[in-house]
Amino acid sequence: MTAQEIVAEINQTVKGFQKTNDERFAELKAALDQNAKDTARAMLGSDGPVPTGDAARLEKFAKEFMSAALHRPARAGEMDKEVLNNYSAGFPSLLRFGESALPPEIAASMRIGSDGDGGHLAPAEMAAEIYRRGDDLSSMRPISTVIQVSGPSYEQPVQKARGISGGWVGETQSRTATATGEMALLRIPTHEQYAFPQITQNLLDDASYPVEEFLISSTVDELTRTENVSFISGDGVQQPTGILKYAAASVTTEDDTRPWGVLQYVPTGASGGFPKISGSTADDADCLWTLISKLPAPYRSEARFAMNRTSASIVRRLKDASGRYLWVDGLVEGQPDRLCGFPVSLVEGFPDFASDAFPIAFGNFRRGYLICDRIGIRVLRDPFTNRPYVGMYITRRVGADVRDFLAIRLLKASAS
Repeated sequence: MTAQEIVAEINQTVKGFQKTNDERFAELKAALDQNAKDTARAMLGSDGPVPTGDAARLEKFAKEFMSAALHRPARAGEMDKEVLNNYSAGFPSLLRFGESALPPEIAASMRIGSDGDGGHLAPAEMAAEIYRRGDDLSSMRPISTVIQVSGPSYEQPVQKARGISGGWVGETQSRTATATGEMALLRIPTHEQYAFPQITQNLLDDASYPVEEFLISSTVDELTRTENVSFISGDGVQQPTGILKYAAASVTTEDDTRPWGVLQYVPTGASGGFPKISGSTADDADCLWTLISKLPAPYRSEARFAMNRTSASIVRRLKDASGRYLWVDGLVEGQPDRLCGFPVSLVEGFPDFASDAFPIAFGNFRRGYLICDRIGIRVLRDPFTNRPYVGMYITRRVGADVRDFLAIRLLKASAS
């Protein structure tokens, strides 16, 4: 065998090994891809490790999407993340040109999130962006308890009154029946809030930026402002019930004698503001310490003050008897300012100081105030009502109410 024949045989053998390796690699890659798809579909509700980072974010979106589409909480094995990705990728085309512009396979997947009147659930990524911006702008959400509900309302049993002890007795003494803790059912309905931005079809056709960003910037500020005001002053009629809904009926009596459903207030001692220290022009801030003392000890671990920026500018000037300011700025970025040792949250829904106003609240809002979000944000594209404009009818449903009347106290700008 010549040298050339030997080299040719070696090359042929090498090519055979290379082909075999390539085939094995392709088979392995296909198996891994299929495994990844199977894992993605079965990931929801699995018993495996809790996902973190982007994986947790994607799973949260997927769960919200499928739960809304199924009109019930999604279970393990019901999640196909390819459907979610197709849906999200096709959403900009839906907004710009309508459903007819979508490929059949994406249109079919998008119909999973379609309601009876043609509305569509916003992609989970977009919904989460709106909620995240809303949280940044809303002052009540970070300090309250926020839950998601899958129905039109949320119900929770609450204890209105404690049980009564029969007292100490001897071994053979008779025992009489004692009252048990009185229970009640708290019901928080969800209410619809909407925005209806309109843009021309030409702008949709020619826009060089994502339509989703336009929708977010056009709606989130007003939705959040309206929502936050309702968390403070809402009357519960077609809107959440705010904390100050209970201000008019609030009393100064203590917890043991005050009926459930009534908040307690502490007067400042002067109409419209703080009284003056005797023989001085300085404001007397003793009412703040009284306000703190009225909150039971079990609620104080997460207690805080809440007021608007105008009231904060007044409270910042208050000093103790030694001339030290009661308000201390946070020394570390992200650390809240403190008043009398407790954190302060600036909530613009509270009123300014005025005669008989309630400018400040103090309490454990996480235990005292509950916000209920319905799943998803719905978007209905309307190209017909006001041509040549295309309307984006965006809705969200939120409910809220005080759930523990022992956890929140009000400061009233009055003499008594």
